[in-house]
Amino acid sequence: MFYSSNERTPPSSMYVSVGSLNNAADNPNVYEVLNTMPHPAYSPDTLANDIAIITYDPVGADSIPCAKIYSSDVTDNLPVMTAGWGATSNIAGSNSDVLLSVPLQISSLKICSNLYPLWKSNNGSLICTAVVNGQDTCFGDSGGPLVFSGVSPMPIIGLTSFGVNLSSDPMSGVKHQCGSSNGTGYYTHIINYIDWIVSSTKLNKDSLIYMEQPANGSLNYPYGYAAFSSSKSVENSTKNSSTSFAAKSSKICLLYHFISQAALVLSIMYLY
Repeated sequence: MFYSSNERTPPSSMYVSVGSLNNAADNPNVYEVLNTMPHPAYSPDTLANDIAIITYDPVGADSIPCAKIYSSDVTDNLPVMTAGWGATSNIAGSNSDVLLSVPLQISSLKICSNLYPLWKSNNGSLICTAVVNGQDTCFGDSGGPLVFSGVSPMPIIGLTSFGVNLSSDPMSGVKHQCGSSNGTGYYTHIINYIDWIVSSTKLNKDSLIYMEQPANGSLNYPYGYAAFSSSKSVENSTKNSSTSFAAKSSKICLLYHFISQAALVLSIMYLY
């Protein structure tokens, strides 16, 4: 997305499409990209630090809600789900026209490090999920959200990065077979990048982070928020273009969105 033949892709060749269950081709909410900030330590070879920030023209986007960043420990029994417009099978051209969602299973099994040695734990820079009953992300889902589905509205935990199985190798370009029973998915763990996000955007850190449920049982969200919804789920996919999630201040909304290519994105929407 941000690099082509090791050269930065100019912002003028990108756009952001948000606020719709339809994919980018059928979404009228399209905005000009003003600037991109890939993580300075992003590696296209190892896919480490697969996260970026996009600044874009907010005209007409002030009604789009935003999602908080989940900051608690990520455990194997944590209920999570993801969404996107990506491939619904391993057949080329099987991308969805509408947003699909699917529950996933967090995993800390040895297979996570066996298939991708840079993974250390689910509270590090990457979160690992195991493929259960064919439920997985697929090509075109990159950049989509991994959310905590145990509360409503749902805070965002990670961003879809890549998948691996015994016959694939992300470092050498051998493609992953989506939904494989011996496969794992990997998601950029957003809270691990919170200091970089705050430094790069000058946003207030407290306004970005999900607040745990207080003793009185009511969730305290000081800013607007809405999570994705979908009338469908799929067995071995979710994925593609772009839509919204984030945490809102009076002038700026941190927006996580799906993109049609392989980089992961955090967008900054200035609400003037």
